[in-house]
Amino acid sequence: MNSACVYRAYDETGALLYVGCSGRLLARLDQHRGNKPWWSEVRHIDVQQFDSRDDALEAESAAIASESPRYNADLHASAERAWKTRRLAQEVAHKRGVFCNVASCSRCARGRAYEASRAAS
Repeated sequence: MNSACVYRAYDETGALLYVGCSGRLLARLDQHRGNKPWWSEVRHIDVQQFDSRDDALEAESAAIASESPRYNADLHASAERAWKTRRLAQEVAHKRGVFCNVASCSRCARGRAYEASRAAS
């Protein structure tokens, strides 16, 4: 099994700068250090480990879509690509049995309404 991680780089104020995915974290961070102008802003990195690269890639896409890191702009370049990222985040949430954050998702709206009615009774 190929494990991988999702990492989040933050600046000194706690603002999210970048979200990435790697199977070789230290080598990837060294690449960023050597060729990314934003690297000098990084003060803290959080790492989340996954059992498979596919799971890590799904989590990375979902995080980029929902957290809007400052320097992942290349993944937001076109409306179509942004839509695909949001759609993937929605599918990941549904796979995990949680409600997604897509306002137009009737499946999750019905689920939230059902849970709210059960909580009220």
